[in-house]
Amino acid sequence: MKRYIKIINTSVSSEPFNNPHVLELYKKYLKKVTKNLKLGDEAFVLDPFARNQRLATITNDLNPEFSTSYNLEANDFLELMLEEYGPNSVDMILFDPPYNATLLKEHYDDIGAKLELWQCQNPWGRAKSAARSLLKVGGYYMQLGYYSKGLNSKTGLN
Repeated sequence: MKRYIKIINTSVSSEPFNNPHVLELYKKYLKKVTKNLKLGDEAFVLDPFARNQRLATITNDLNPEFSTSYNLEANDFLELMLEEYGPNSVDMILFDPPYNATLLKEHYDDIGAKLELWQCQNPWGRAKSAARSLLKVGGYYMQLGYYSKGLNSKTGLN
């Protein structure tokens, strides 16, 4: 059975939330999400790669220098969110990982962590699987940049 989730693609890959086009896109879809909520409810938005952005309800970044809700590896963060909130609980996920292995290594080097080989081969497989489960039917998955593709009809979504 396929689930209906809206996937928003953008190829802006360098600091996308500093790009006015991407911010407008985000605001447009967040407005659509909140329009479908019950009166008084707020959209539940996750950002596993937040850096300094505060656009989501719960934020995460691997680097503890950023003041986010969590400082976990993105796969672990989204799996934790699935454990804590259950499936079909999130209105929108912003997915903006480092867009190549070099940048990924730089993020790990910045915090003194070792980048494992599997993290370069399929770095976001577990995160995408958890994201697919977390999103409500009709939820939004905002893919930013070239490296964040992966939720589509082949993965059980329309």
